[in-house]
Amino acid sequence: MIQWILFAALLLFWLTAPRLGKRRARRWQGTCFAHRGLHGNGVSENSLGAFEAACRAGCGIELDVRFSRDGQLIVFHDDTLRRLCGDARKPEQATLAELKRLRLPDGESIPTLCEALDRIAGRVPVLIEVKTCRRIFRLTDAVCACLAGCPGDYLIESFDPRCLFRLRFVAPQI
Repeated sequence: MIQWILFAALLLFWLTAPRLGKRRARRWQGTCFAHRGLHGNGVSENSLGAFEAACRAGCGIELDVRFSRDGQLIVFHDDTLRRLCGDARKPEQATLAELKRLRLPDGESIPTLCEALDRIAGRVPVLIEVKTCRRIFRLTDAVCACLAGCPGDYLIESFDPRCLFRLRFVAPQI
């Protein structure tokens, strides 16, 4: 029984392990990353202002991506909108238009992934965390489509092995 568990764990690791060559990995070594952008002092996390501040400081950016109810890619970390926007709903329960009417503590609206990438414009490396959801394959595919033609260096990360499994086969270059 223990052999099958070890075999399954190794198989899962092989299917989800990143394919980052040594040359590509060197570009990331020593990079300081701003978790959810460079926020604080009146700048909200995962906001365009936080991403701009990180770019100006020369820091890479880690950001979180999930779907809105209408299938748009939004940059938001929490499972609910309560902490940052005072709304009890989950981000997935609101359309992009509804989310755009909400305000982060600094007055900005919740950005889309495309807005964030346009603001960053390849100036610094980006770590994109794909949040776990029921439609993880669709979310992963949508993120890959958004990244097509995007300048700069980026990696996709996820705590959901299904995302990494999907990437291994549909976008091995990422």
